[in-house]
Amino acid sequence: MKKVLVITYYWPPSGGPGVQRVLKFCKYLPEFGWEPIVLTVAKGDFPITDDSHTHEIQNVKVFKQSFFEPHNIYKKLLGMGVEEAITTTVLTDEKVGLTNRLAKWIRLNCFVPDARVAWLFSGKKALKNSIGEESPHLIFSTGPPHTVHLLARKWSKILGVPYITDLRDPWTEFVSYQGNPRFFLSRIIDQYLERKTLTAAKKITVVSPTMKKMFCTFLPEEKIEVITNGFDSADFSGTVEKEVPEFIWTYNGNLDKNRVPRAFLYAVKKFTQQEIGSIKCRFVGRQCPELLAEIQSLEIEDICSFEGYVSHNQALEFLQASYGTLLVIDNVSNNECFIPGKVFEYIGTDKPVIGIGPTNGDSTKVLSDSGAGKMFDYQDSDGIFDFLILHFKNFNEGMRHATDKGKYERKTLTFALSEIFDSMV
Repeated sequence: MKKVLVITYYWPPSGGPGVQRVLKFCKYLPEFGWEPIVLTVAKGDFPITDDSHTHEIQNVKVFKQSFFEPHNIYKKLLGMGVEEAITTTVLTDEKVGLTNRLAKWIRLNCFVPDARVAWLFSGKKALKNSIGEESPHLIFSTGPPHTVHLLARKWSKILGVPYITDLRDPWTEFVSYQGNPRFFLSRIIDQYLERKTLTAAKKITVVSPTMKKMFCTFLPEEKIEVITNGFDSADFSGTVEKEVPEFIWTYNGNLDKNRVPRAFLYAVKKFTQQEIGSIKCRFVGRQCPELLAEIQSLEIEDICSFEGYVSHNQALEFLQASYGTLLVIDNVSNNECFIPGKVFEYIGTDKPVIGIGPTNGDSTKVLSDSGAGKMFDYQDSDGIFDFLILHFKNFNEGMRHATDKGKYERKTLTFALSEIFDSMV
């Protein structure tokens, strides 16, 4: 069996969408002739933790490396506790005060490409022999954080093997940078690192066609392959799909100020005003103040529930206990390439999806191709209202929704990745 060194920051006990892609690749790669060897961090500063996937990677060999992360200094500046997690929205939250602005400026501009860059300079002597003894045929890095790609280039030189970079999000066009202009010198250095690292890679994998077009501005098209995120049907084996007694729509994941589903909330308000029937909304994950304020202003608090962060398994159970699901794409520029990982798990549940985002984007194509649902513009509350009316009729008649989801199975996607690996060795 050939071996691949997988470099990732997010690895169990890390939770959230960042870990799902690499975890499932490592789970299924052995079935296609590749043994993953994972290089990750010893004590990561993870926004959320989730131990529910530990059983899936019991047979994967993992090397953990310690390095200095600036998060404790950052937390001290913000008056946070040592054990308090830094949220994923740290760069988009609008916090006032000189200290908060200074802390954000430092994080954006002094750590290039990101706040994990010190990992690149950690000692390699302790790991060189042990990883060298494994004799990997290939290196695969998945980010963000994009420091992992610099590490892939470093270990490629040490081991004398090619590397492939996997980008779940853009690099210098990362969404958090769009509302937070960076110092010009930081931008130049980051762009230099991006182009140098990706040019040296043997292959690039990205999660959406539009992201591929983005990188084709400085890379040859044939070098970039699209492997979307997906869902693992095995994750649903432990959940029981029951009859849903309520017309309830669930959003799973964090919601920040760029993702407040106002059009959906206005449509729900109209639905209740016209006394069409009972409807409920459930939000699972961390919610921003802007969402809560919008719900209060519409006076629909009594039909909304908030579950906070739950494990991945619990989140799937909430989805199974829903009639439909809600997807929201960040309302920022260049968002046509965004395909949140949650959309594939929505598809996996066979629940209808209401999407809010760019109607010409990659997520729209996924919803259309799979028959999972429909994407609406950020202001199209009337369109969403009509969609709710249609599905309320289906709900009352006991009609089940079905999607064409086979090509988004994690195992199928891992096979596609293994074929890229095979072509490199």
